[in-house]
Amino acid sequence: MKNMVLFIVTVSFLGCKGRNDMKHLLEYQNDNSYWIQKEKMKNGSYAYVGLQWIFYADGSSRPLSSANENQKGSPSMLNMESSSKGEWTFNHTDSTLKICAVCVFKIKKVARDTVFMSGKGYKGDFILVKHR
Repeated sequence: MKNMVLFIVTVSFLGCKGRNDMKHLLEYQNDNSYWIQKEKMKNGSYAYVGLQWIFYADGSSRPLSSANENQKGSPSMLNMESSSKGEWTFNHTDSTLKICAVCVFKIKKVARDTVFMSGKGYKGDFILVKHR
């Protein structure tokens, strides 16, 4: 019984840590980094879609636009109803990442500097890759 209680406490602690890690992983660390968005093509490879993201600790996100994924883009507006900054949230319960009003994804897997996701409400697989 004592082992079972210890197991439950450990799993609960690790679960909370994992949730905070996702937020910490995405948040901008004042290191000039940004996240590159790529879409999975029919041949299985991922192609850059011209969008980059910066996620701030206050819950705001900044879309960047660049033709070159290795060059930090300039601020971009995704729709005419918003300013150049949007809001981002991560829902721990259903693993939903909302980057802005029009970009909502279901997180499938998280690696060190890569987030694998699928479109929520639309088809397609995507990744975010951290560029330093």
